Amino acid sequence: MPSKRVILVEASAGSGKTFRLTRQYLARLFTSFKGINEKSIKPEQSSRILGSLLAITFTNRAAGEMRQRIIRTLKHLAFGVDDSAGLSAEGGALAAALEQDTGISRERLAGVALPLLERIITHFGEFNVKTIDSLMSQVVRVIAPDLELPPEFEIEVNADPWVRRKGLEFMDGFSRRDWEEARRFLEGLSGMAPLRSWRVEEPVVELLSRIRRFSLNTPLAPVTRADMDACRGDRERILQVFSRQSRELHALMTEPPLKKSRNANLHGGRVRAEALADLEAAGRDPTPAVLKSLAGKAIFKNCAEDLLLGKADPAFVSRFNALHRAAHRDFAKVLRHNARCRVIHVQRFLEDFEELLARDRETLFVEEFSRLIRGRLTAWEHEAMPYVYLKLSDRFRHFLFDEFQDTSRLQFQALAPLIDETLSSDSQASFFLVGDRKQAIYRWRGGNPDLMDESRLRREMETLDQVAPGPIGDSLEANWRSLRNIVMFNNRFWEPGTLEAALPGDAPGDVQDHFARVRQEVGPKSAAGGCVNVWLRLHPRDPDNEEKLSGAMLEDCVAAVAEQRNAGFRYGEMAVLLRTNLQGRRMMQRLAAAGVPAVSGESMLLGSSPELCQLLSCLRFLEFPPDNLGFYAFVTGEVFARRAREVSPEEAGRIAGCEQLRRRCPGPLYPLFRETFPRLWRKLIEPLFRSIGFLTAYDLFQDMCACLRIHEHFPEASAFVLRFAEFLHWAEKRGLVSVAHALEEWDRLEEEGQGQWSLAAVDEGDRLRVMTLHGAKGLEFPCVILPVLDGASGREAPLYEDAGRLLQLDANVAAVDDELGRVYASELHHRLVDLLNLYYVGFTRACRSLTVIMGKTKLERKVRKKRETKLNHSFSDIMFHHPLLQPGLDAVDEAAGLFTLLQEGDPGAAPRRTKESAAVSPQVPGEKRLMTADWQRRFLVFSAAKKVPATPESRRGDRVHQVLAGLGVYENVGSLAAGLRARARDLLENDHTEALTVFLADPGAMRFFVGDITAHREIDVAGREDGGVRVVRLDRLVLAADTAWVVDFKTGAEYADAHRQQVAAYMQVVAPLFPDKRVRGVLLYTDLGRVDEVS
Repeated sequence: MPSKRVILVEASAGSGKTFRLTRQYLARLFTSFKGINEKSIKPEQSSRILGSLLAITFTNRAAGEMRQRIIRTLKHLAFGVDDSAGLSAEGGALAAALEQDTGISRERLAGVALPLLERIITHFGEFNVKTIDSLMSQVVRVIAPDLELPPEFEIEVNADPWVRRKGLEFMDGFSRRDWEEARRFLEGLSGMAPLRSWRVEEPVVELLSRIRRFSLNTPLAPVTRADMDACRGDRERILQVFSRQSRELHALMTEPPLKKSRNANLHGGRVRAEALADLEAAGRDPTPAVLKSLAGKAIFKNCAEDLLLGKADPAFVSRFNALHRAAHRDFAKVLRHNARCRVIHVQRFLEDFEELLARDRETLFVEEFSRLIRGRLTAWEHEAMPYVYLKLSDRFRHFLFDEFQDTSRLQFQALAPLIDETLSSDSQASFFLVGDRKQAIYRWRGGNPDLMDESRLRREMETLDQVAPGPIGDSLEANWRSLRNIVMFNNRFWEPGTLEAALPGDAPGDVQDHFARVRQEVGPKSAAGGCVNVWLRLHPRDPDNEEKLSGAMLEDCVAAVAEQRNAGFRYGEMAVLLRTNLQGRRMMQRLAAAGVPAVSGESMLLGSSPELCQLLSCLRFLEFPPDNLGFYAFVTGEVFARRAREVSPEEAGRIAGCEQLRRRCPGPLYPLFRETFPRLWRKLIEPLFRSIGFLTAYDLFQDMCACLRIHEHFPEASAFVLRFAEFLHWAEKRGLVSVAHALEEWDRLEEEGQGQWSLAAVDEGDRLRVMTLHGAKGLEFPCVILPVLDGASGREAPLYEDAGRLLQLDANVAAVDDELGRVYASELHHRLVDLLNLYYVGFTRACRSLTVIMGKTKLERKVRKKRETKLNHSFSDIMFHHPLLQPGLDAVDEAAGLFTLLQEGDPGAAPRRTKESAAVSPQVPGEKRLMTADWQRRFLVFSAAKKVPATPESRRGDRVHQVLAGLGVYENVGSLAAGLRARARDLLENDHTEALTVFLADPGAMRFFVGDITAHREIDVAGREDGGVRVVRLDRLVLAADTAWVVDFKTGAEYADAHRQQVAAYMQVVAPLFPDKRVRGVLLYTDLGRVDEVS
C-alpha cells in the first residue's frame, strides 16, 4: 500500500473499495499509536487520536457498514476470535493487512485495539464515520452564528412540500401587493408557452421550485427587472422582424411555377405543405404554438441548399438563399430569446422568494448545506477566516472519502478549506479518496464525477501541488464480488470499443473514455462458475404504459424467479432491480399474485395496502355520508365482500349491481344501498354509522376492524392496519380526535411522502427484494434479475445552464440554432452517461447469477445508419445494437415472443435450499377488547368512581414520555441533546429538560439513542399468550447487530419489581419475532437516574 499522504483510488464495482477505505482508516489509526505503550494509553489520547480520523460516506447504510467492519476487526485483534465464533474472513484479512501496512506486530495491534474498542463503545460520538450530509450539518452548527441561524434551529431532509407551500404563499402575496405587475408577469409567461393548469400559479411555483433546486448546486447569474425587460423587449423586436421575413419567404416559396402548392425549384420531401402552412402562420400571428410547430419542420433544420433541387433556377436560388439565410438567423434569435425568457420571468423572483424562505424560519434542509457554507466562505475570502471554522481543521488530521464520484462541487468547496488548512499545517495529515466515475448516478443531486480527475482535483485544492507533487492515483484491478462468468461478461459488454458500436452515432468520444478502465481481473473469489442469461421479450407498444412493466415482462420476471429457485437460490438471495418506484409497485403486485414473498421500500408504504385503502374509503364515507365515491369504493372492495358473504350470501351476490345503483342515483348512494341490501347495512354498516361523532377516530377504526374481521380474513394486511392504528393513536395524543381531523392530517402527511408512517421492515426473512437501481448501489446479491424496458424514462425536461444563465429548450429548437444545439448536446451527453452508469450499477450487483430481460416493441432488422441520441434514451436500444448480443438477435423469430440471446455458465456453488422455517406472522387482536395493555390501563375506564384523577406529577410524566417518544437515532451525544431540547421546548421546564439531557448523556442510556442502531418508537407488538392474543405497546424497540432491546421509560421516584416483570413479559412477546437476535430488556428511570437491565 502506498505511503503517500494523498491517494486517489479509482476502481470498478466489486473491487473492494470500501475494504480498502477501512484498511486505510485502521492503518492511520494504529500508526498514530506508534511509540505509545499500550499499557500507558490514556483515555484522552484514545479520544484525540480516534477523533482525528474523519471517514465520509455517501449513505447511512455505507457508514454503518464501515463502522461494523472497523469494530469487527478491532474485536478480532483484541480478543483473538476466529471465524468459527462468528467473525467473517474479512476481519482476519484486514488484521493481516494491517501488520503489513503499519509494520506493527499482531501482539502490539491487539494491545492497542482493546482500549480503542472500549473508547468507541463508551464515547461513540468520537467515532467519526459519517455521511457527508451529517458532516455538513456539524459544520453548519459550528458556524451557525455567522450564518445568522436561530440558536435552536432544526434540520430536516425533504424540503419539497415546504417549498411548494411557501411558493404558493409567495405568489399569493405578490398578486395582492401588485396585481398589475402580476398580471403582466403571467401574460408574459403564457406568451412563452401555454399554461396547462387552470390554477396558473401552480406551474409557476413548480418552475420556481425547480430553479431554486438547480441553484443549490449550480451558481446562477443574478437577474434584475432590467434584465427581464431587456429580454422581453429584444424578443418582441426580433419577433416582428422574423414575422416580416416569414411572409416574404412564404411568398417566394409559393410563387409560380408551382408543384403541389410549392415552388417547383424546391425539394418536395423537405418542403411539405404543413411546413408552408406554419411559415404562413408565423408571418401572420407568430404565437408560441406556431413557433414550436415550425421549429419541428425541416425548413429551418436544413441549410438553404438542402431545400433546393439540383437543377433549380439560378435566379431563384440566389433570392431564396438570401431570404432563407436571414430568416433562419432571426428565427434562431427568436428561439434563443424564448429559451431564456420563460425562465428569466420566474428566475427574477428567486431572490425575493429566498428572502421569504429565510424569514422567521427555524428549519434548515439538508439540500441547503453546501450553498449556505460556500456562500459564507465566499464572504470570508475578503476578511479573516473565523477562528471557530479554522478550529475544525485542528480537530481532524486524516480525511477519508468513500463514493467520491457522488460528491457535489459545492459540497467539496465547502470542505476544501478545512482539508487545505490541515494538510498545509500538519506534515502527518492525509487525504484519501475512493470512487468510480462509472457509478456516478447522482448528478441530479449535484454529484460531480469530474472531481475524480486528478487535474481537476488539483485545481480545486491548490495545496495538493505542495504536499503531493507526484501522481496520487491508484487502482484496484481484481473483482472480489462476482463469479468468473459474470466478471468476464461485464468486461466484454462494457469494453469501450464494443460499447462504442452500440451507442448512437452522435455520442461523443469521451463516453468511451469514461469506461476506459472497466476491465477487471478475476479475483480469488471469482475463480470459476457464475451464470449470465440475457432474454429478449417482444411485446406491443403501449404509449400510455412506457413507465410500467408490460404484462409479458412481469410474467418473464416471475418465470426467472422460478428458474432461479430451481437452481437452488432462496428468495432472500434474489433481487429484482428496476428503474422507477412505479415499476417496483407493479412488480410487487405481480409477485404477490404469484405467491412469491417479496419486500420493497415502496411496499412498506401504508398506502400500498389495498385493504387499508378500502378501510380509509369507509372512514371517508362515515365522516361525510354524501361521499358516493368513498362509499362505492368501500362496498365493492374485497374487504367488505369477504365479510358480506359470511353475513348474507344472497345479498353479497347482488353487490355487483351496485354500479347500476350508482349511475341512477342523483343524490347520496347509501340510502339506496340501505333499501337494496338491508341485512348487510344492518350488520356491517349501521353500527359504524351510529358511532360516528361519539367515538374517537382510533376507537371507530378498531370497531371497524373487528366488525369486518380484517385480521382473520387478511392476515397479510395486519401489519399495515396496526401501523395505521398507531397513526390514529399518535394523532389523538395531539388533539386530532375526530375522524375529519385525523383524515385531514393523514392526507397532509401522505402528500408529503407519509413521513414516518410506513411499515418498518424489522425482519425481512426469506423474501425477494424489489429495489430501484439507485437503491441497490453499494449492495450485492447472490442472484439479480434486471428487466430493461424499451420505453424512455418520463423524468421532467431538464433546465439547461449556459454560463450562469438558465434555458428551457427541446430537440427541435436545438436543431435550428447552433448555440442552443451546443448546450442541448452537452445535456444529452450527460444524460447518456447517467443512463450507462445506472445500468452498469445494475449489471455489477450479482455475485453468482445475473438475468437481464430486455424488452423490445419491434425488431429493426436493418440497422439505421444514423441513430441519434435522445433526451430520454432507452438502454434497451443500446443493448439491441450491442455486438455481444447480435448472434442471438440474428436467430430471433418475432412470432415466438421470448428468446434467450445469451446464456453462459451456471450458478456454480449456489447452495440447495434446506427446509425453510415458517415465517413468523404478526399476531393481531380480533376484537377491540384486546387493545394494547397501555391503552387498557390508561383509557379503559368502566366506572367514573374508579378513574384516577390526573396529578401535576403524572402530567409531567406523560410529557416526559412524549419527549422521549419523539427522539430518533442520532450521530452523537451533541445532536441527541439538541434534538431533546427541540422536542422539550414547549413541553418541559428548563430544569427538567437539563436533568433529562444529563441522564441521556450517560453511556448506559445513550446507547439506545446514538450509534449504529434502528429504533422503533411507541410500537405495537402482538404475540400469543394462553391460547389468545396479547398486544403490547413498547416505549422503544432498539435493534442492534445481534440484539433486540425492549426499552421502557419510567418517571417518578417509584422503583418496583412489577416494572421488571412487565418488561420481562414484553420480552416474551418480542422474542419470536427475532429468532436470530438475543432479546434483552432495560428500564430507564429518568428521575432516579437509573438504568436497570432485565434478563
